[in-house]
Amino acid sequence: MRPDAGITALEGREEHRGGSGLALRLDDVHVRFGDTQALRGLSVEVGPGEVVAVTGPSGSGKSTLLLCLAGLLVPDTGRVTVGYTVVSSLPDDARTRMRRSEIGVLFQFGELVPELTAVENVLLPLLFSGIRRPVAHDRAMAWLRRLRLDDRADEQVSGLSGGEAQRVALARALVIEPTVLLADEPTGALDTPTGQLVMREMVDTVRASGTTAVIVTHESRVAAYADREIHLRDGAVLGEPAVGRSGLPGSAARS
Repeated sequence: MRPDAGITALEGREEHRGGSGLALRLDDVHVRFGDTQALRGLSVEVGPGEVVAVTGPSGSGKSTLLLCLAGLLVPDTGRVTVGYTVVSSLPDDARTRMRRSEIGVLFQFGELVPELTAVENVLLPLLFSGIRRPVAHDRAMAWLRRLRLDDRADEQVSGLSGGEAQRVALARALVIEPTVLLADEPTGALDTPTGQLVMREMVDTVRASGTTAVIVTHESRVAAYADREIHLRDGAVLGEPAVGRSGLPGSAARS
């Protein structure tokens, strides 16, 4: 690696984060699973710092779209671009490295390691990226404090409430300071009040940092937190209903 490679990459990240251009782009993406056409020529653009909700009925292609953006699935045809990188053209190892440094993923059920403590779960992505454990621990604790979970840092996540566990998962997704956060049904396993708490924490945090977020959901109250909504049906964009940029569902759009 060139001595200035890390600096150049950092400059690129800062230009991307909240800057001009596009954060995410899908161009004419097709994905087929056997006889099922999951995505049909899907084209989507997301700007830096945008919070976008992807909605649609079961089987509409929402999760497939997210997998393509995360580099976990390569489309049969078409192009997926994250920042200035065509992710769909990268080899497997390069896509893995990009996920570890640029893309945070939040799953419906958190996907935490139950035997580990909250702080141990949060620091895992940093260890995988080669960060020394003491440094990783400090960064993980900083994120737990930010989400008001530092008093639960040494608790095994198996003993946390659903809302606490999902906020730990959010801290783990954001600890790498990604340019993009991808959330797949982040409130699907939570009751309504807890889900609203998690959404407020998530949206406030990504907006404060200028992180681009794509949130897959079937809940209108979750979609209401987004700047806009992309609605899928049968693997294609059906439309983009107007959604106000809001701190709470139903609040007036901010200019």
